[in-house]
Amino acid sequence: MHELLVELRAIDLLAGMDDKMLEQIAALVTIHQLDQGEILVSEGEAAADLYFLRSGSLVATVKDGGSTTEVGRLRPGDVIGESRLIAGGRRTATVSALAGSELLQLSAVNL
Repeated sequence: MHELLVELRAIDLLAGMDDKMLEQIAALVTIHQLDQGEILVSEGEAAADLYFLRSGSLVATVKDGGSTTEVGRLRPGDVIGESRLIAGGRRTATVSALAGSELLQLSAVNL
């Protein structure tokens, strides 16, 4: 649990939280594994979870007419899905694994 707290504290989005709040978050997260090429979230789907990338790398893409455009790459420490959970609505991009990746998943219900 201590290692997870240190890891959560290093995430910019959570950096200002006190230990009690981080402990509550640590108790609620689950580990989510992705294989290379596997999709984490798809553009247009309802936003239901928040993810913290622990290891690996991800790419975010959007549909642009008949093609797909890369809009960002994510690395360990990055957060996926925070804006849609706060603002509500649907995912604005598809996020998939460039390499095997491990994420911490926090459901919107628990958030």
